[in-house]
Amino acid sequence: MKYAQILNEKVHWVGNYDKKPNFHPKVGKFIDITDLETQPKEGWEYENKSFIQPIIAAVEVKEVVKIKVDTLTDKEFKKLVLEKIGIECE
Repeated sequence: MKYAQILNEKVHWVGNYDKKPNFHPKVGKFIDITDLETQPKEGWEYENKSFIQPIIAAVEVKEVVKIKVDTLTDKEFKKLVLEKIGIECE
């Protein structure tokens, strides 16, 4: 069986056990996730008996992409763009 360890309302750890772990309550609670279609991962929220996947704000993603693009040389950037549209280059 697969269990998610919940600590501070977040999935702290996911692991396989033969039976439900019986640890001290300070270690968190363990929820059986064996039959869940979408398997929660570490860092997901657990609220009202539901797992909630974290959402990365579009602004954060945009900033990461901008920083990455800013670090590319013109040649690297052109190569990346050409590869994305299916044109091979050296």
